[in-house]
Amino acid sequence: MASELGVQTIQHTNGTDAMTIDSSGRLTQGSPVGFSARVVSDVSASAAGTRFTNWGITTSQLYGGFNTNGAGGGMLDLTTGIVTIPVTGYYSINLNARIDSFAGAYHFIDIIKTDSSGTYDSGVTTLLIRVLESATAPDYTAIHAHTFAYLSSGELIAAFWNNSGDNNVTLHSSTYFSMFKVG
Repeated sequence: MASELGVQTIQHTNGTDAMTIDSSGRLTQGSPVGFSARVVSDVSASAAGTRFTNWGITTSQLYGGFNTNGAGGGMLDLTTGIVTIPVTGYYSINLNARIDSFAGAYHFIDIIKTDSSGTYDSGVTTLLIRVLESATAPDYTAIHAHTFAYLSSGELIAAFWNNSGDNNVTLHSSTYFSMFKVG
């Protein structure tokens, strides 16, 4: 004999919704955890280890921006570019960067665990991903970084541009950064 349990909402004991089931039977969770942002105006990089800053959230359909820690706050500090991990779990991390006027041998993007000051440290214990690109075009290059990482609540991460041979570039406003908790 089969039995059914009809449930629309599962709540924490404090009354907050933890999980819901929509009218089509699809499981949804409460508030999402993540962000999708773009650089709102070009950032001059005059040194190796320059942190991507000056992020903006747009709700236009073209960019689909959002910034939520799942509890009413933001996950990405739009000014500093430092991300505070709100909930322990697995995250999908993506950065599509346009770098203008690079003339060195190679350059790269590091997404790392950092401190509250956004200090650049490319050590093995802090590095989540590094993506290298050779100097392939005199006007601009594009670098794409994507990884999955298990991160703990309270950890801080940030994205940095680094190079060999040219410390005078522009981190263009056609740069996008997104992160979403997937498990």
